[in-house]
Amino acid sequence: MPKLPVISGDECIKALERLGYYVARTKGDHVLLGHSHRVFHTNCSCFLQRRPFLL
Repeated sequence: MPKLPVISGDECIKALERLGYYVARTKGDHVLLGHSHRVFHTNCSCFLQRRPFLL
């Protein structure tokens, strides 16, 4: 199984925004993203940090 790529928090948020997520709110180093669909609503949180982390 291949290793997972190392990305930063900003890269994670940009990738999720391309999938239709939007930044709902920010508190400290955490960003809460939301995604609306006709049937359901999905939330996702990302941790903003200076160093990259494993996805």
